[in-house]
Amino acid sequence: MKAPARFVIGLIAVLAVSGCQSGPDQPAAGAAAPSRPAASETPSTIEGAFTAGRFQVPLPPGRWQVAYSQEEKLDAGRAWRHVLIKEQNSVVYQAVLIYRSELDGGQRYRPREACRYEGYFSSVEDEIGRGAGDCRQVRAVSFGLAGPPNPVSLVFQAIRDKYQYFAPAAMLGSRHIRFAGRDQLQVDYLWTPELLLPPEAGGVGRAQDWSNEAVRQDDRKLAIMKNLQRWSDAWHPRIVRAFPM
Repeated sequence: MKAPARFVIGLIAVLAVSGCQSGPDQPAAGAAAPSRPAASETPSTIEGAFTAGRFQVPLPPGRWQVAYSQEEKLDAGRAWRHVLIKEQNSVVYQAVLIYRSELDGGQRYRPREACRYEGYFSSVEDEIGRGAGDCRQVRAVSFGLAGPPNPVSLVFQAIRDKYQYFAPAAMLGSRHIRFAGRDQLQVDYLWTPELLLPPEAGGVGRAQDWSNEAVRQDDRKLAIMKNLQRWSDAWHPRIVRAFPM
């Protein structure tokens, strides 16, 4: 799916300059148009912020569809997973993934392994105190089904089955994690690669196309990832206000 130049240029400019605006509401043009769900099956919508337990998770501008909300049982507690999307012609082009977890009484979170991984384009980590921390990363995320099941890949399968909305093979964006005591909040803000840089004719953006090595070899990709990093840094104070410690 090819993105019109004005959408690509506009989104890159917004990411680079504002630090607090999302990309355009319009995704790439020319996407296939599968059968749409009946009106009764359309997800509810929300703007501004999403309530996840005691947290008000900030959302980039625009109307978001709440495509998935589910409680999950953990070995040592509970978790709640929510997926908010924007789509056109049944193709997801922007997503917010929210994962909130709460440990059983007496247990506390330790520094998260997810905060440190050499495959991230960028990573910032702050240890706030015993049992509390904060980190954020800019990265490419694969939603392919090869290899061990990715929980979010399975969620997008459920969204496809229920609403006939189709997720891309990969997305780019910023993940923010904060934890303190028994509580953890993780939020991903994601865009399809096709919105930011149209692929070759007939191609589809894949996570490996946005590996650190691939990004270093392409000045256009490097500029996009740096813009996402600036967006992440500017947006992060909103996450801090949503989860004060």
